[in-house]
Amino acid sequence: MKIFTQSHILLVCSLMALTISSCQITNEISSKQHKFNIESEYVVTDLHITELTSKDLDLKSELSNFNVKRESCLVRYTNELTAQAQNEYKDLIDKGEEIPSKFHYFVRDSIYALIPNELISIIQYESIATESENLQLKIKAYNYNLLTHKFLYKTDIFKDINRTSLNQLIFEIFNEQNIGNVALSKQPNVKLANAIAMTTNKLVLFYNPGTIADSSYGIIKITIPKSKLVGYLKFTLKEERNFLKRIF
Repeated sequence: MKIFTQSHILLVCSLMALTISSCQITNEISSKQHKFNIESEYVVTDLHITELTSKDLDLKSELSNFNVKRESCLVRYTNELTAQAQNEYKDLIDKGEEIPSKFHYFVRDSIYALIPNELISIIQYESIATESENLQLKIKAYNYNLLTHKFLYKTDIFKDINRTSLNQLIFEIFNEQNIGNVALSKQPNVKLANAIAMTTNKLVLFYNPGTIADSSYGIIKITIPKSKLVGYLKFTLKEERNFLKRIF
């Protein structure tokens, strides 16, 4: 019979702890800022966006897929903006008018959730400006289901975006959070939201300037606890699904 000394036991425990720790590390998602600056004849593009990766090879491949899809959206929009600037400036040149400064396209983002094998939720802030035009702000979201390898849209997140009780709930929560006394031009609802962010315990609706109130109020945000959205959500995280099973 082999006798284990205290030092043997401590060594085994240390190795087990190291193994568990390494598994946790490889399953984590890490992020870094990717900066992309380019200047064409009419447009200056300044992108600071988050790129995701992991030590887990399968997860790394899926995150790379997300990075490529997201960056392709940015490239496509940059090309559209360049074409728009070319047309506008060509009209000015043809009329013999003075050409304003170049379009400046700025992008920054904010991570709301990185949940391995389940969800990525990133909010992207964009601004476009020239010396002759006021700064235009807008926001968009990238919610990505790592299980299905697809982006999540409103109809993937909610069971019914037109459900009256859901949109009434959003309006009531807005009124509770309306510290700045925003005067609405339209009642906030899911359909009008320009971006949606998700975490493990909340959902956030964003409205671009001018969508539901005067542009001077800027981007409007409504934060809703997921505990108030039971029965309304189509997409739920694994832990939430298990919790609902225990309740019902």
